[in-house]
Amino acid sequence: MMLYDQYKDQGLQIIGFPCNQFAEQEPGSSSESESFCQINYGVKFPMFSKLDVNGEAAHPLYDFLKKSGPFAGFDETDIQAKLLKLMVAEKAPEWLHGDAIKWNFTKFLIDAEGRVVRRFEPIDSIDEIQESIKQLL
Repeated sequence: MMLYDQYKDQGLQIIGFPCNQFAEQEPGSSSESESFCQINYGVKFPMFSKLDVNGEAAHPLYDFLKKSGPFAGFDETDIQAKLLKLMVAEKAPEWLHGDAIKWNFTKFLIDAEGRVVRRFEPIDSIDEIQESIKQLL
């Protein structure tokens, strides 16, 4: 959460949406998810109600995010990308292709006008994310 603390005075706002669509990693209630994140990860940013990000019940926000920030593909030269692709193929093959959210912790950087600037996958480094935030702020 140092990233949030470092940039919140410059206008950075982080928000989280728990989702249980990925190997049932968020089985509890929304408030249980929020407490878990606060206790175990020091989350200080707002956590919203659990929602679906893929499929017919996907929340409209995530339909917008996926359309505005499409999936860039798996970098087959990166071992982490290969492992993510294998895991998605095993656990949720219907999300392997297209712009579906591939796994938990996919992030979207959105500017002050509500435009998606960049989509980050779970394997993207914090340094990549931080550099994009710096450029935007």
